Order: sequence, then structure tokens, then C-alpha cells
Amino acid sequence: MRKNVSREPSLGVVKDKIDLIVAAHIAEHVNDPIDFFTNLISHLNSGSYLYVEVPMDRPSIKSHHGSEKYAEMLSRISTSSKRKFIAHDFASGIARQFGFSIPKRGVVKQSEHLNYYNLKSISMLLEKLGTTVLKTEATPNAKVGGLRLGRLGVLVVKN
Repeated sequence: MRKNVSREPSLGVVKDKIDLIVAAHIAEHVNDPIDFFTNLISHLNSGSYLYVEVPMDRPSIKSHHGSEKYAEMLSRISTSSKRKFIAHDFASGIARQFGFSIPKRGVVKQSEHLNYYNLKSISMLLEKLGTTVLKTEATPNAKVGGLRLGRLGVLVVKN
């Protein structure tokens, strides 16, 4: 680590105010984003920075995925054949990772992400909590090993 720079396992161990907090790929996993960001911002001095990065991850669900016909099809394949269900689930996951819509006969399911953000929603949330957005960046087509792993980055300063 550099001089006067530290990495702490928890904000609870930090006694002084902080000049910069980086929260990368965390906010999409928390139960209460308002409480999470309020806590982070409370540890900043006025004029200090918070950088937040979240994935550009949102299922591409179509209207037919909410239909009774879709529910019946999903029930049929999930109870009739484990292999058939796994094949549908696998195809859906591949389509999603490569940026395509979930197939009409694909499996829509929850991911480990509790929250989904776009630049407007994350910026509005942080501004309502007493910060000013300095810079935003979206890289929707970022890829790692062929997988689409787009990201949103927001740099704010505490008012």
C-alpha cells in the first residue's frame, strides 16, 4: 500500500473521516441501498469522494414471459425432464451473458443481484443522499473472455 493509503475490512474499524471510498460491484447485492450508501457517505468529509461501480446487468424479459402460457410451459419442462429443464436454463444463461434477450422458451430466474441500476437511477440516488455527481461512465460492451460484462461507474463528491 502507498503511504497514507489503507484498505480496511470494515468501515466499523475506521475512526477518522475518509477521503475516498470505492464501492465496486457491491450495491447490486445489498438489501437496503439507501442505508448502505447513507452509511458510506457518513464516513466522508465534505468534499471527499465516493466511487461506485455496478454491473450493467438486467434480464431482457419480454411480455410473453409473464403469460399463463409461459408459466404452463415452464411447469411442464421443469417437472417432466430434468435434462430438458437444464438445457432450457443453460440456453437462457448463455443468451443473457452474450447480451441477447432470454429466449421465448427460456428460463427467467432471479440472479444473485437484488438491485439493478442505470446511470440515471444510481445518480439520482446518490444525489438525494447529499452528493454531487462529478463523472459517470458506462461501458455496456465491455467483455471478458467473450462474456458481456458491462459496467456503470459514478464518481460523486460529498456536499
